[in-house]
Amino acid sequence: MRFKTLKYHYKASINEINMLRLLCRISKNLYNATLYYLRQYYFEHNNIPTYYEVNKTLKYNENFHIINTYQSICTIRCAHNNMMNFIKKHGSLPKYLPKSGFYPLYTDQVRSIIHNGHKCLKLPLSNDMRTNKVFSNTYQDKLINGFIVEYKNKESINIFFKIPKLLENKKIHQVRIVPDKRGDYYTIEFSYEDNDYELKPIDDNIMGIDLGVTNLASCVMYNNESFIIDGKSLISKIQLTSKRLAKLQSNLPNGIYTSKRIESLRRKNNNYINDYLNKGVIELLNKAKDNNISQIIVGWNKGIKTGGIKNESLKGKRKAKTNQKFISLPISKFKNKLILKALEYGINIIEINESYTSVSSFYDNDEIEKDKPRSGKRIKRGLYKRKNGIIINADINAALNIIKKYKRNSNDMVIPYLMSRGLTIPYRVYVNM
Repeated sequence: MRFKTLKYHYKASINEINMLRLLCRISKNLYNATLYYLRQYYFEHNNIPTYYEVNKTLKYNENFHIINTYQSICTIRCAHNNMMNFIKKHGSLPKYLPKSGFYPLYTDQVRSIIHNGHKCLKLPLSNDMRTNKVFSNTYQDKLINGFIVEYKNKESINIFFKIPKLLENKKIHQVRIVPDKRGDYYTIEFSYEDNDYELKPIDDNIMGIDLGVTNLASCVMYNNESFIIDGKSLISKIQLTSKRLAKLQSNLPNGIYTSKRIESLRRKNNNYINDYLNKGVIELLNKAKDNNISQIIVGWNKGIKTGGIKNESLKGKRKAKTNQKFISLPISKFKNKLILKALEYGINIIEINESYTSVSSFYDNDEIEKDKPRSGKRIKRGLYKRKNGIIINADINAALNIIKKYKRNSNDMVIPYLMSRGLTIPYRVYVNM
């Protein structure tokens, strides 16, 4: 059984924002309290107790009963999982959240109701919150008292989140209410069960992909057809947003690093990028489906962005400008979206190391290894000159080498066929925004 997530922006009223801000701050308090207990236990015993033992201890915390019990349990579980990841060396030691910060509300208690003619989820509230006892109590934790004083509604309200039509017949596993840094913008995430996909039998219908910047994905298929998913318009949008952000930040007073307008611009930019990448992945996979592709090979190096683009022909300002584009473009996000979405199409996807695929000549049958002689060379950012002087697309040459690197120990005829046909002119696929 697979789990997928669907999310949307919840357009909350002023009163709903005030209510959610209070609850997300209490969730943050509980997360920090749990993390403090786990960190101190770890420093003393070099290990942490089980989740059930932690839950028994934290249920006496004042924050535990202000938010709904299911939400409290999920928050404790998140803190425990973060510490477990650190112990298993899958990450660094978790840090405390800011005192005035926010933490998402998680709930596994999903019961749909009909509200105003729509299938909705009613935000679960604790007994103290529902009966407004929270606002008359005085707590030992001064932080809780301060948050309650700041709360402008002075009483609880009911909040209903619409369940998307896509999920009406799905089993929803968990709902997450995720605030932004300022607590003014909320995203509702539905985690739901989805059936496993049946993958196609692997055959010679293969596609190689070289990921890049202006050419977001350069693709070659077994039938020698090639195409490029355009990335120029995305880069242009990112650069324009960066200039606007830089100008807004330059106008801020000393010691202030963000504002409501800056956060709004960043959010819009992130939404645009996600939308562009999603549509780019769909365009790519539709081409693969039309050509009955059973397997996609993606070239990727871990830490590919660490040192920027390593190209001796690029120097000075030109290299800095190219590296700025390269670093700002979320190539790894595109790759991860492609890997997940390909499963829905029944396409097998393989990730291999792309080292030396860009500098080796596919048609001159260069060995794709370190310190091996190269028959050709890259003469410009998008052009590759072969041994015989013929100039070809550099990124398509790299995509062909990715296929060759994956198939080099195989006896099938894909590589000889592609070598014998010569490079076709790739056509550019523009993402419709």
